[in-house]
Amino acid sequence: MFQIKLFGYFRMTRKGQMLDEGSIHSTILIKLLVFLLIHRDRVITNIELEKHLWKPQEIENPADALKNLMYRLRKVLNTTFGEKDYILTGRGNYRWNPEHAVELDVDVFQQEYEKVKENPANEEIRLRCLEKAVAVYKGMFLANLENDYWVSNQSMLYHSRYLYLMEMLIEHHWKQEAFETVERLCSNSLEIDEYEETLNLYKIRALLRQGKDSQAEKLFGTLEQNIKSGLGIKGADLIRNLKRELRLEEKTNELSRQEIQRMLAERTLAMEKKAVLCDFEEFRFLYALQAKKNKRRQEEGYVILLTVELNADMEISTDNVEDYLMQFAMEGIAKVLESSLRDFDIVSKCSNCQYIIMLDRCSYNNSISVAQRILKKHESTAGTNFVKLNLDIHKITTEVE
Repeated sequence: MFQIKLFGYFRMTRKGQMLDEGSIHSTILIKLLVFLLIHRDRVITNIELEKHLWKPQEIENPADALKNLMYRLRKVLNTTFGEKDYILTGRGNYRWNPEHAVELDVDVFQQEYEKVKENPANEEIRLRCLEKAVAVYKGMFLANLENDYWVSNQSMLYHSRYLYLMEMLIEHHWKQEAFETVERLCSNSLEIDEYEETLNLYKIRALLRQGKDSQAEKLFGTLEQNIKSGLGIKGADLIRNLKRELRLEEKTNELSRQEIQRMLAERTLAMEKKAVLCDFEEFRFLYALQAKKNKRRQEEGYVILLTVELNADMEISTDNVEDYLMQFAMEGIAKVLESSLRDFDIVSKCSNCQYIIMLDRCSYNNSISVAQRILKKHESTAGTNFVKLNLDIHKITTEVE
């Protein structure tokens, strides 16, 4: 069985043989191989792979370029692991050969994450899954390829889930007054994301509970400087809240999760969302991570809030009929969005009549073009003339309005 590591860096091993970023010598080959491995349960069309690997009109002949990449990838795999058919070729498609079993760290992580969600009341199972999940996570997904759109989006999704699980694990140990364990967990996580305010706050408080005042003050000084230099949003408010918490630490009980999240106003844009790929908690993390990344890199991104309304001139007999029509319309809009957006855009369902779309690295004018494309496809879709769409565009930002 192949062992695949994607958290932190790429590494593929089997029977003592290893293929990693240094030996493969090509980021695009890594991207191609990883995509085949992640989607190993199905065939992948040439067109889908071409869209995944290159932007539109980036190269003149993507079909020939894909064939060349496949040849190179097969050669690398055969040289490293022996002559085998690792990748199968069909008519206009490819897939990973299911005869060669693989285990991906991202799959293990996802499985443990799902178990946590499925067993919220079973503390023993939940704790075991939390510990296994955070132990698997060794860093951002394909960190050296983070500038790629698809990689960046996957990285944000996994990282948001990791932070969600880590906070749950920290809260468990905090309730047990295992402050040394909390400090260790926070330290390990901050090696991956040193600017994560919640983890910094927990570490400061854990240090204080252990009587390590000087270390707590030093960490607070670093955090305060980072906030003042622009890493965070309402820096003055956050610093003021942190100072108040530090002064009262010995006299107060633990902060609740809700209080911490209120202090960190960055965790906002809080509509009641049930995301397509993630729940409300995850989407807040995704938005917050994207906003921080955009600020650090001075990049742009926008969200489109799409609201579906039934036509006012329609005669609707009962609320049940109205609910049915709205559900039917929302299902139709989901298909419109699927064909109108890039494969790395994030779509979430906000309510029974709204979707929110997050567009990474997209200018305002391009966001308008996306909105117009959605409207045009909606208008050309049969059976949708009984609803209208309202689209509002907002910049992804760390500022709270």
